[in-house]
Amino acid sequence: MGFRLTSSLRTRNARLAAIRALFSFIAREEPALMLHCQMIRTIPIKRTQHKTVDYLEENEMQALLDSVELNSRTGIRDKALLLLLYNTGARVSEIVGLKVADLRLKGAAQIKLLGKGNKYRSCPLWDETVEALDDYLNQRTAKDPANQQLFLNANGAPITRFGVRHIIGKYATTAKNQCPSIAAKTVTPHTIRHTTAMHLLRSGNDVNMVSYWLGHADINTTHIYVEIDMEMKRQMLQKAGPPDVKKPLPWQKPNVLQWLNKLAKAPPKFSRKSEIEKNGRNGEEFH
Repeated sequence: MGFRLTSSLRTRNARLAAIRALFSFIAREEPALMLHCQMIRTIPIKRTQHKTVDYLEENEMQALLDSVELNSRTGIRDKALLLLLYNTGARVSEIVGLKVADLRLKGAAQIKLLGKGNKYRSCPLWDETVEALDDYLNQRTAKDPANQQLFLNANGAPITRFGVRHIIGKYATTAKNQCPSIAAKTVTPHTIRHTTAMHLLRSGNDVNMVSYWLGHADINTTHIYVEIDMEMKRQMLQKAGPPDVKKPLPWQKPNVLQWLNKLAKAPPKFSRKSEIEKNGRNGEEFH
């Protein structure tokens, strides 16, 4: 059974990567098949269009946070959730998997996140995030007392990735009234992660530290944020400064321009020797 024609290029490349990995394993296990495996592993991937990631500007992120009604049934939880996502730049799976024990709100407040590859990383917390989490923990009521998952849904059961996505989408819709520019963007949990990355870089943080903060295994993944931010490009250009163009370039000097003008005005047929003699030294220096 072959690939369906409707499969996207990304899906095709993902499947091809799996096939390559399989035949790499076969080649190690059966050296006699190495040549055949190598032929399959050289099948090229298809180039895909680079998709620009959405992120929120500072005023848009503020509008999203301001859209939470603290007096609503889940307002206190939602404020803590949004602040924690923005503070840490965590993946939605990392937020959903958080346990109460992963929080340390006293002293140097921080949170422990379990990322891809079962790798832990710690992120410090703002005072505002600590206050929001404290408020949430004081009114958090689990349906099952043994459940230690940090964020719960309205019924006291563990919240899901889809639940977090729904919450963010709801507040993004509300925030459009205060900040209309949000309407042009798709706001998801990953959008907030992109937003954290962009704001960290704009604040002057080194790209290596931002990569560690986000839990990227490959720093090239972080570089995408540098590439898409036009404001950072403008700042880099201003630091570099424009070239000194006050002095004329070599081909803008008067004697060069005069010589070129003479060539343009010369009749179609002329003697090369007489033309050189006519131009004198000005002509000789360009041969």
